[in-house]
Amino acid sequence: MLATSMVSASPVVSHQLQPLVRSIESRLVDVVSGLEAVPYNLFEDILSIPGNELDAFNQLGVSLMGSGTWWVSSATNLWGEDTGDPGRFMALTQMAIPFPDISGQGSPEPGFGDFSWADAASGQLGLSQQISLFLDAQLPVSASSDATWSAPLAPVSPITGLTGIDRSIWSLQIFTGQTQFPLINNWFQVPLSDLTQPGGYTFPTVVNPSLGVGENGAVPSDDVWGIAGTQPLIDPETGLQVVNDNGFPVNVMPWSNETFQLNLLYPFENFYNSVQDPLDTTTFLSDVNLPSFDGLIYSFQTFLAASVIAFYPFVPGTPFCIPVCEGLPSDLSMPDIVEDINNLYPGNADIQHWLDLYNTPSTGPGDLPNPYGMTNGPTQMEINLANLVNGQGMFDFGNPQPSDPAPPGVETPINFDVSQSIQDLQNFMQTSGIYGLVEQWANTQGYVPIDWSDPNPLFSPATSATAEVATNAFDPSQFAADFTELFGTGVSTEFAQMLASELPQLLGTELSEEVLSLF
Repeated sequence: MLATSMVSASPVVSHQLQPLVRSIESRLVDVVSGLEAVPYNLFEDILSIPGNELDAFNQLGVSLMGSGTWWVSSATNLWGEDTGDPGRFMALTQMAIPFPDISGQGSPEPGFGDFSWADAASGQLGLSQQISLFLDAQLPVSASSDATWSAPLAPVSPITGLTGIDRSIWSLQIFTGQTQFPLINNWFQVPLSDLTQPGGYTFPTVVNPSLGVGENGAVPSDDVWGIAGTQPLIDPETGLQVVNDNGFPVNVMPWSNETFQLNLLYPFENFYNSVQDPLDTTTFLSDVNLPSFDGLIYSFQTFLAASVIAFYPFVPGTPFCIPVCEGLPSDLSMPDIVEDINNLYPGNADIQHWLDLYNTPSTGPGDLPNPYGMTNGPTQMEINLANLVNGQGMFDFGNPQPSDPAPPGVETPINFDVSQSIQDLQNFMQTSGIYGLVEQWANTQGYVPIDWSDPNPLFSPATSATAEVATNAFDPSQFAADFTELFGTGVSTEFAQMLASELPQLLGTELSEEVLSLF
């Protein structure tokens, strides 16, 4: 009986174990990893390309919104890398390489939120973050070109007294290296070996030379768009924010004093490892980033609105609006156009966020209301400077030289020496009488030099009446006729002959011909 019982029990036990064994085998087959997972993960990545491209395109629009107009200098529109730039370079990289494990799409920009500077120092960042920090190192902003001063180009420092000619001379001198211009002196000065060395490259204290719309002149961080702002520079002895020689608070870039290692192999190693990650075949394709219809519409809507914000020329401070856009219908103002774009397909959170910021009052230097509310853009003081520079028109008499102390209203005062060749040319213009003759001609046209030692013009918005002479008095096509009328045919002829013999030695043949064509 015992043997019979044992034999009969055996099939029962076997029947109970078989389902359990099959279940374990099924689970083991559903989860694949290593090389077996590559086809699954790679196929998901490929199917996600349209959605990733659309997200990156939307981020490009957001970055344009976050930096404001390109027509007028501001804390987020400077020569060099400012806080308005990282998101734009990251979005372009992510559009070019729509694989998040390579590009870093979905990870924060440097300095925002939970961004890891430890990962940055060890070279473990996505490609877009690395490109952004690489450009931060190679294209630093300079105090010589803040939004309220960039002598000798804005305003143009006088040589001949004629703005166009003088700007050409200064530009030629700067870009041929004959005059050292601090704006570009520090560009591309960090060797690749410093960036790629173990331990990485540590940024110096990188000051944003212009004032933002945030508290104490900061560029505010934006949690909706994921944009990092500037930070106050703190005096370690007093614990207070540092102020510069003109009394303005000093703020630094989010990468200031941080460490970064350039490691271009890491993103591709990360991608290689990611396609071998364990994957449950029963949930295969559940992580594919598929674009939605609303997402498609909103992305193009965002980019259209952002293009208006960044590139629409009829805004305060541009040469098209000196000092204001008089006669422009209200529904053609930049904010109204943005709102109209938003109303085309309501529900766009990014455009609505910009409109909310625009309608949030804020004040800048001199307690002047910021014309763009809390959106990043030029302050009223920066617009006033742009209007002064644009309004000078044809003549630049009275403007300081780069070696002169910066005016008291300038955000970040700086001065520097010019080349000997510029000094020789300025001396020639004075001793030859050319400078004096052109100055007399300017006086007959009603030109009034700006008193840059007075800070009030920077803190007093211009009116159309004060700008009337600047916008209407000068017609370059009448230069030769007016000059002859003022000084007579004989003087004008002698003047032109003297220029023909002397200028080629000082300016070179091409630039001399441009000057002589005016006579």
